[in-house]
Amino acid sequence: MFIIMSVCLIAAPGTCREERVQQTYEERPPIACIVEGQSTVAVWQTEHPAYVVKRWKCVPRSRLEQPL
Repeated sequence: MFIIMSVCLIAAPGTCREERVQQTYEERPPIACIVEGQSTVAVWQTEHPAYVVKRWKCVPRSRLEQPL
């Protein structure tokens, strides 16, 4: 499972990018990622003070490996 975040620079709000954080929720219900993902996003935000997390979601690894 991955947490996909949309993050933007605080100093330049129009400068945004996608960040992926891999988690180990594959064997657990998706709600586990949603609940525990909040703290993961908070830690990422603390470690990257120049950015603000605009939104985030949990995505299974299998969905990321599918061709577009």
